[in-house]
Amino acid sequence: MDACATEADPRVPFFDALAGLWDGWHDLAELRRRLDGALEAFGVGPSETVADVGCGTGNLTLALLGRLGAVGRVVAVDISPAMLACARQKADDPRVTWAL
Repeated sequence: MDACATEADPRVPFFDALAGLWDGWHDLAELRRRLDGALEAFGVGPSETVADVGCGTGNLTLALLGRLGAVGRVVAVDISPAMLACARQKADDPRVTWAL
């Protein structure tokens, strides 16, 4: 099947079903500390534009927003509409562009 095929991706319902449970499986405060440390190590600056591919429920997107200034941007991408919906609820910020 070529990349432009329209057949449904079987991963979509799998991740849609997990979206409401995902954050409950993690210590979000500890995850945030780890993400902040990694972003510091990578040198993400306040005016960057960063792609969060496979953004899931938006935990990395939130960490990125915490490091970015007014001109910084995040492009958050996921295959799961339910994961994107969770992420959007957590990160309702005009600096984020959401893509399915």
